[in-house]
Amino acid sequence: ILIGTDKSFTFDYVFPSDTEQEEIFHDCASPLIDKLMEGYNVTILAYGQTGSGKTYSMGTALYGSDIPPEYQGIIPRAISKLFADLNERKEKNPSYEFEVYVSFLELYNEDFIDLLNKKGKSDLMIREDANSQIYWAGVKEVQVSDSDELLGQLQKGSLCRTVASTDMNMVSSRS
Repeated sequence: ILIGTDKSFTFDYVFPSDTEQEEIFHDCASPLIDKLMEGYNVTILAYGQTGSGKTYSMGTALYGSDIPPEYQGIIPRAISKLFADLNERKEKNPSYEFEVYVSFLELYNEDFIDLLNKKGKSDLMIREDANSQIYWAGVKEVQVSDSDELLGQLQKGSLCRTVASTDMNMVSSRS
């Protein structure tokens, strides 16, 4: 998008406000889960001003299997697809094994907060190993066996997120 003659913005995806959650997931997130299954690192990031729909699109306000499918956002759908793909591989090859771990971090005022660590703030650091691979030091990782267990951990961590009132949103995440 070009604004005026000197400001340009590039987006991977832009959706109209009446776009269904399934379409957003199918177009922009599902291919990333496929790449994850191929061994690539992937990141899904929602960015925008307060009230622009980040929480709704990502689905971080609603967790659990009792959420109607039309309201499930990118994160619950990605988790469901991940476990479906892993289990499909296991069915095709019974010797195939996998382990899934979840961590949940918040960046707030340039500090990292481990939302699954009951102590909250801990000595989290970003490190680089001898092979130039980036990893987190000091973050709590919880092993999960299925999508419901993973969503439960995210729901637990969501209760610890930093929120405050803004002019546009009474409980806006501060992370």
